[in-house]
Amino acid sequence: MNDEKNNFAKEIKPVIKEVKDSLPFIKTIFLAPLALGFALGERYLQEITKRQQEAKKQAEISALKKLAEERERRIEERKAQEDSKIAEEKRAEERAIRARLEERKITPKKIIHTGLYFVGTLALISGVLTLIPIAKRAKYINECVEDKTLTSLNEMTISQRVILCSKGE
Repeated sequence: MNDEKNNFAKEIKPVIKEVKDSLPFIKTIFLAPLALGFALGERYLQEITKRQQEAKKQAEISALKKLAEERERRIEERKAQEDSKIAEEKRAEERAIRARLEERKITPKKIIHTGLYFVGTLALISGVLTLIPIAKRAKYINECVEDKTLTSLNEMTISQRVILCSKGE
């Protein structure tokens, strides 16, 4: 067993020595792809960062353009609203002027209406004047009937009293 150990040790020593000697090459073989991966990864990340910054700048520029367009559109809308408001006020003023001119015109309709108002007023006044004597007569008859009722000793009916007062007795 000891022999085997010694044989194994003798066989393994040259292998270990070769591995030690080739270690810098093995190190290069493993580290070179890692270094290349890191370099490519860094470059890729820089590209991505650069693109993101450019996209962010483009988004900001686009947002500013949109904001400027929106402001301009609002200004144009306000201007259009003001113009339409002014035009509407002008039309309203012109309508008012036309209405006043129409009111000032003497038309047959206005003459007829005025005449009818006048005739109606005269009819009302003449009707009231006609009713005054009738009202006085009715008042006299009512007072007479009341007086006859209070002073009458005999039993007359109301219709008899009204007839008597209507004759003027």
